[in-house]
Amino acid sequence: MKYLLDTNVIIDWIRGDQVVISKITKRSQRDFALSNITIAELWYGIHSSKTSLERLSRQLAVASVVSTFQIIDFNQGAEEKYGEVISNLRLISKYKKKDCLDYQIASVAILHNLTLVTRNLNDFKYISNLSITSI
Repeated sequence: MKYLLDTNVIIDWIRGDQVVISKITKRSQRDFALSNITIAELWYGIHSSKTSLERLSRQLAVASVVSTFQIIDFNQGAEEKYGEVISNLRLISKYKKKDCLDYQIASVAILHNLTLVTRNLNDFKYISNLSITSI
């Protein structure tokens, strides 16, 4: 495992974005993982569905994603790293409460020495010790 996929990458994968699909399928799926924080964000999308048909469609898509990639839990080690990330961001006046889930995902990547794959580099640009790439 080398890469942790950010939620926005998974959403684009589910939507059929050919750039995302192509870049991910060029490598072994064993190279990629998701944080359980991403799964929680996807469940938010399911529960925000406007119709039961949309909800079912999203549930099936999330089930497919969960079965495709390894899931890494936000656990005690990640909790400690998260505290460090927030502390460092506050020191440089770059902490944003709205980005807390992104900080948790970044903490998982840092803890496991994974490169975070995202489509929003700006969300993570002030987090030190984070290996990051865009897709």
